[in-house]
Amino acid sequence: MNESIPTLAQFVSTKTICAALEIPDRTLRRHIAAGIFPRADARLGNRLRWRRSTVEAHLENVKPR
Repeated sequence: MNESIPTLAQFVSTKTICAALEIPDRTLRRHIAAGIFPRADARLGNRLRWRRSTVEAHLENVKPR
């Protein structure tokens, strides 16, 4: 069994995603609820975290308007 455990550096926060996408937290949460943005990969207390790979894969598949 040689599974690697993700490190905290491999995760991004809601704040980081909102800053990168230039959207408010509320908009990100609405996009998650609507299925436009993927659900978080982890929850640390009440804080949501996504794997960088999840966010990158999603952004590659999103078509610009």
